[in-house]
Amino acid sequence: MFMASEAGIKGCLLQSVSPNNFKLFGLTYENHYGYVQKHGYDFLVYNEPYTPYIVTDRVRTLLHTYDVVITIGCDLLIQHPELSLVYPHTVTMCRELGHGCLNGDLIIYRSLPETFKNLDTLDEYQYKFKDGQQALNRCFSVHEEPMLQIAAPIMNPHKDYTGVNIEDYFAMHFHALGKLPDVTDKSTAIENFLKISQKHP
Repeated sequence: MFMASEAGIKGCLLQSVSPNNFKLFGLTYENHYGYVQKHGYDFLVYNEPYTPYIVTDRVRTLLHTYDVVITIGCDLLIQHPELSLVYPHTVTMCRELGHGCLNGDLIIYRSLPETFKNLDTLDEYQYKFKDGQQALNRCFSVHEEPMLQIAAPIMNPHKDYTGVNIEDYFAMHFHALGKLPDVTDKSTAIENFLKISQKHP
């Protein structure tokens, strides 16, 4: 079901860490680092204040060095590390089960001429929408990869989750809080999930 790594690809996994999500970073670091080790990618971490906007200048710069740049959120835990996340499209995203829009916590940029044009368009519109993810959803064509999906059924019960097999999803996203009586924050939820699943690349 999941594609193998593409030979000769130079890639990086990019993550932004702010003071309020440093504990989350610590909990998912081993998972994310194991992923890049498996595929020979670089792991780039920036310690900076949170922003809802995509730092397009950074992505542009990295795309001059890397064939593929993958941005990932600290609250996302990879379930299928065998998936290389290399696609022949400018920008690739996926939908989260139970939510309508494409999810901005996992974005894959390929170093192609059209990608740089898309980033220019994103610069123009993301501040109008006051959200980089919304701009990605509306401003240009983003490839939606059906094999690449994320879900959070243990945290955000939804009617669409009936019969869901967690193992079928590329990653778990711990975005919703307060849906279970023993879950008080994302860190607790990730800790509990790791104890149950022991999921590491």
